[in-house]
Amino acid sequence: MTEVSSVAEQAGIGRFVPNESAHRRSVFEPHQNWDAFLGSLTDKVDRADTQANIARHRKWLTVMRFFIGEQLGFVNDAGAWQTITRNPGDPIYVVNLLQYFVNALLKDYVRSQAILDVTARGGRMDMRLASRPAAEMLKIIQQDQITATSIERDGKFAILLGNTFRYTICTASTGKYRKEPVTEKVRIQLMGSSAVCLDCGSVSEMTEMPNGVEEGQDVGPQECPECGSDATEIVQGAETDITKIKGFENKQTPDVQTSIVDPFEMKLPISAENEVLAAWLRRERFVDYSKMRTAFPWAEITETAALHTGETPLLAQAQIQQSPGNVGGYITAYNTTPAQQELRRFRQYWFRPEEYAHYIFEQAETLANGEVIPAGTRAIDHFPNGLYVAQCGQTKLEVAPEDKADVWTHNRWEVVPDAIWGYGIDHVIQGQEMQNEVFSLVYEHIMHNTTPPTIIDPNFIKRSDWSNKPGMVAVLKQAAPQGGIQSAVWQPQGRPVGGDTFGFLEMLKGDMQLLAGGAFSTASGLPDVHTNTLGGMQIQRDQALAQHVSKLNRKAEADVKTGKQQLRVVKKYNLAQYYFPRLSDYSEYELQMFEQCDIDADLEIKARPQSWIPRSVLEQRGDLEAALMMGGLPLGIFNPEIPRSIKRLGLELLNLPSQAEQMGADERNTLLNIVHLMEFAEIGEQAGQIDESGQPMDQPSGPSPEEALMMGANVAPVRYRVDDHPVCIETVI
Repeated sequence: MTEVSSVAEQAGIGRFVPNESAHRRSVFEPHQNWDAFLGSLTDKVDRADTQANIARHRKWLTVMRFFIGEQLGFVNDAGAWQTITRNPGDPIYVVNLLQYFVNALLKDYVRSQAILDVTARGGRMDMRLASRPAAEMLKIIQQDQITATSIERDGKFAILLGNTFRYTICTASTGKYRKEPVTEKVRIQLMGSSAVCLDCGSVSEMTEMPNGVEEGQDVGPQECPECGSDATEIVQGAETDITKIKGFENKQTPDVQTSIVDPFEMKLPISAENEVLAAWLRRERFVDYSKMRTAFPWAEITETAALHTGETPLLAQAQIQQSPGNVGGYITAYNTTPAQQELRRFRQYWFRPEEYAHYIFEQAETLANGEVIPAGTRAIDHFPNGLYVAQCGQTKLEVAPEDKADVWTHNRWEVVPDAIWGYGIDHVIQGQEMQNEVFSLVYEHIMHNTTPPTIIDPNFIKRSDWSNKPGMVAVLKQAAPQGGIQSAVWQPQGRPVGGDTFGFLEMLKGDMQLLAGGAFSTASGLPDVHTNTLGGMQIQRDQALAQHVSKLNRKAEADVKTGKQQLRVVKKYNLAQYYFPRLSDYSEYELQMFEQCDIDADLEIKARPQSWIPRSVLEQRGDLEAALMMGGLPLGIFNPEIPRSIKRLGLELLNLPSQAEQMGADERNTLLNIVHLMEFAEIGEQAGQIDESGQPMDQPSGPSPEEALMMGANVAPVRYRVDDHPVCIETVI
């Protein structure tokens, strides 16, 4: 069968392109040193889409500044945040509605928890056993890793910047502490020695075998119990090495680790369809020098953490981290950049196979981990699914085979048809700027009317005596002028702010709400249509959720990708043994079936339909009551007599947890019986090929069907009270 190239198949180009075509192309490509070739790959990533990345980082920097309240500034042409020069008396105040809009959206984003169901692909009985512990382990991992803090961090990035990234790996020391056995190898004898008569061929046991006697060594005259002959030969019992436990020690087990990564650190090709089909992916950040020195003690880590302008996201990250925000209308950012001498610029790259498919190693290459790649090896053979490169400065710290689709998940808030990046809430910033300007004018007008300008006659009142403060006393220099005191002091009449100003503010808030995500309930604290009744608020909530369905659906899609990656990590690093003690009612055989299954080929992981839409307790309770009364039968849809297909259809319709893939006791017992019979069949087949003397037979003979059935009944007895069930009979057939 011709091997299909995963590159062409995943990219959707070509039709069944043989893998050899990539190998033939590599013969005609110019060769270069491996380190220089990796440098050309990373340099291409660093140079790609520079202007577009500068524009994106400037936009994201503006959004983050506005969210933390520092809105008295702008991003200049150099990519830095330029504060607005203002005098202490300037009436510029900020009403940060952006935070309220984001938090209102985040409320539904956090409540949207897609429920992941793990089922057997095609309904296979053996894989249904594997899907049971897989589903429960996935729930435990989600509870441990996707915590409230990570969900909120994920939601903030998705709403503000329009993108969020999840990184899933196996870490060596993040699991639970448990007692691990300390073992040693010990050689033991499996069985006793035997005496074989060379005359009659009978075999007898030697219960009193002298110590230190080896096979074939004379131990004195021995008589055959059958014929009395002394022509016997000693057959020493077989020996083997076994692992013996000599003690226990506490060790921290490995575990799955899913972290939410700041989108400022990420770079992808703009024209890529998704993170899987992207030709490359880069993550760039500052790392503490002591950690890098511990992880890579052999490397020359010389590049410092100087801030660079341009497309690098480090500048934007540092500016946001250094800013405490807007306090009382004043920007209180640090005047100097904090000392970062103990930080190093750490970059990680992931490449798809087509980026290096043409390369052939001209000479043997030693990797950082000591592995030697022989000369003449094609790079696509050594890195079949992807290439991972980590570097600091020009030093290559790690080079390993790794597919970025196994570790990265990209979630977008809104889909942009011609780009991989999604839009965030930046389109609300213009309305926020107008809100700030109008509010500042209103504030200035109010302060002007509170302390209006006063005109005094210097012939009667000294300027130094007039403070215009409440409770002040002014002394006339001489008698009051003709016409009274009002002839010496005069105040113009104030002009009130027109109603159109406040109407414009309300209209502006409404426009911002529509841009941010539709109608919000008055319970969110936002000004909205004045709906105070419970029914009206429910209608508003449904309307807002209807605007968010597509966004929450994309979040559920990202949750499914993350769940698959987590189960792949469990399978790859054999972590099921650590999760199995935390499961409830699962047998060792089910764990064995999970270890034998293929996550992608045998199991199907999908989000329960509509589970990502937040539902109230009343809605869930109503669906449960409808399920219990369905069909007019006791227990409704949960009645065991209802066929599985109808039960699954009804539960999906009502958006209730489906237990259709979980097997009952009868099915599980029957499957175990079948497994035992298969094991017995293998033993019987092996036993039928050996005669009584332990020698292979010329014509092997197995047990008769009657003997096999009788022995099978003894090995796997049928308990009619449990096994006599229609589904059980179907399983046996």
